[in-house]
Amino acid sequence: MSSMNHVDVQSVQVPVWRKSSHSMANGECVEVAGGLPGARIGIRDSKDSSGPIITLPVEAWTHFVGGLKSAGL
Repeated sequence: MSSMNHVDVQSVQVPVWRKSSHSMANGECVEVAGGLPGARIGIRDSKDSSGPIITLPVEAWTHFVGGLKSAGL
């Protein structure tokens, strides 16, 4: 998908991460951060906060979340 970029965690400027509202008690969670350079959303594994980050344009994230909500997920 051309709208996705893989970004090394050191290249992101002080994001404020929050866990998904659907986080599991077993630690199987993702965290998201808004306000990244280029109007992008960051997504990472909460168990590996120094690991890789996937970024998406805000519009793509909004579409993704809307699709999950429409599907009742």
